[in-house]
Amino acid sequence: MPTEMIVDNHDNKFLQEISDQDWIYEKPISVLSLDPADRKVLKVADQRDAIQKKTFTKWINFYLSTRNGLYVDDLFLDLRDGHLLLTLLEIFTNQIIPRERGTSKFHALRNIEQCLQCLKHDHNIRLVNIRPEELVNGNPKLTLGLIWRIILHFQFSDITSFISDDNISINSHQSIPSNLPIQSTLVSNSITIETLVKKILIDQVPSNYRHRLLLWARQQCQYYPGIYVEDFTSSWRNGRAFLAILHRHNPKLIDIQQAYRSSNRENLTRAFNFAEKHYGITKLIDPEDVDSDVPDEKCILLYISHLYKVCSNLPIHPFQEEHNRIQQEGKLSYEYTSLSTELLKWLRIKFDFLNCEIKFQTFEQYQMFKNRLEIIKNTELLKYNQSLQRLRSIDAEFEILQSNGSLQPDIESLNLAWNKLEITINDMENILKKYDKLKLDLDVIEHDITNIEIKSKQTDDHLTENSISELQIKLDQISNHCQTLSLPNEQTRIVLERINQLNLRININSVSSPTITNGFHHIPKEQALSPKIEQLNVIVTEDFRQTRSSLQLMIDDSIQFNIKDLIKELHMIDSILHTLNQLIQQRQIHLSETSLPISNDDLLILYKQHK
Repeated sequence: MPTEMIVDNHDNKFLQEISDQDWIYEKPISVLSLDPADRKVLKVADQRDAIQKKTFTKWINFYLSTRNGLYVDDLFLDLRDGHLLLTLLEIFTNQIIPRERGTSKFHALRNIEQCLQCLKHDHNIRLVNIRPEELVNGNPKLTLGLIWRIILHFQFSDITSFISDDNISINSHQSIPSNLPIQSTLVSNSITIETLVKKILIDQVPSNYRHRLLLWARQQCQYYPGIYVEDFTSSWRNGRAFLAILHRHNPKLIDIQQAYRSSNRENLTRAFNFAEKHYGITKLIDPEDVDSDVPDEKCILLYISHLYKVCSNLPIHPFQEEHNRIQQEGKLSYEYTSLSTELLKWLRIKFDFLNCEIKFQTFEQYQMFKNRLEIIKNTELLKYNQSLQRLRSIDAEFEILQSNGSLQPDIESLNLAWNKLEITINDMENILKKYDKLKLDLDVIEHDITNIEIKSKQTDDHLTENSISELQIKLDQISNHCQTLSLPNEQTRIVLERINQLNLRININSVSSPTITNGFHHIPKEQALSPKIEQLNVIVTEDFRQTRSSLQLMIDDSIQFNIKDLIKELHMIDSILHTLNQLIQQRQIHLSETSLPISNDDLLILYKQHK
């Protein structure tokens, strides 16, 4: 009879050793002749047989539960007639196996023989020294051996997923040997050689099954600190390996941290209850059967084979997934910081360039500014737009990771700065277009004035007067339009200055024409300025008035006349200057009516207002 397992809560040991005295009472008197060491070996073997009997009984009942009313209470007694064995084979093979319906020993032998023949011939299961008579007589060792051979064939045969040692990182202190040692069994001197050979053949677990399950278990427990699977005995005693496998497939349902704080019994109970509730794995073994000094390898292997079938795949490790998430978050954050820093630096440089006061006084400077703006828009803007798109992508990935951190600067600020830059570039292009339009209009007027100067003596007086009036009207319109444009201060000053120069040239051409209109006196052609005086190019920059002495110096340096001719010419110049002064005064009145600047002070006020 199997001995009862007693739990000792005081010292946290779940399997109490049976006292030698109680155990000896159940054995033949020949046991007394053995020394204490041999008796201990026999006692451990009996304990293992008791655990196997309990585990195998649960396993058979798990499958017999599909047949109403069939149940194994005592494994060694209930299987002797062969009916339950044949029913078990019918469940596995899904076939009807003929049997004897009688209750005599003869009928029992025929049923057992039918069962053994089915295993040998139909399923090629090797059975050594298992005779029907011994099973009918209820031989414990042979009965356990037969059930184990059935378990190996029908429970372990579908464990085919195998991963080479070279392709797996094993969570172990040592590598797996090519041929795992079979757990040795100590026998006493009273056990015969025939019995020893029979026991080795029956108890042997094929190394390929053990090897595959060991590799699978090590895979599942990989990256769990302090959990090492070296065998199918002591490695499972604390229950952490069971919980690690279940946690890997159910990280939200298993608190793996609690496994490091709980006792062996608590961990085993939690694991077996969870597997039964969520995977339907019956409790083939009890916590006290595993938490012992020498757990039974067969029972643990049988339970793990059930666990393998429901957790055969290898999901991403929860800790590894979190590690990968943190690592990915760090990479994205570093890339985001690098790209955003470079982008912000470029944006500041471009804003400084576009927002500074534009000053180009020569055509070369103006062309350089336009070329640089074109490079910014057509080259640099496209390049850094790719960086901005990558930053937006990183921000979206960061949200998917559900990180507690944040990216700085935030993507909204970068988008606002980028949009502001695009608006600034468009505004600058519009300014340049307006400036080009003004410049083109002034070039046309200047060209017309030059043509008038060349052809003034060859055309009709009335036509020249009309052309000058038309140019004056156009120039006044351009001047009024210039004040309404948002040109930079420097460009406004340059345009206004050029307008004033063109105004002066128009007035000079009005004076030098054969007939002076607007109420002024007529100057005969013979009293007109000499050719060299006509070539005098008056350019007014700051003030339109120049003193008479300055003009006399210019004439004295450029024209060599005799004193008479010089005095005569000076009188003529004096008369022209008088007329010019009247024209200037009239022009000032006209300018005051049109709200245009008259003096340098007025021009300066206009600059400030424009700015």
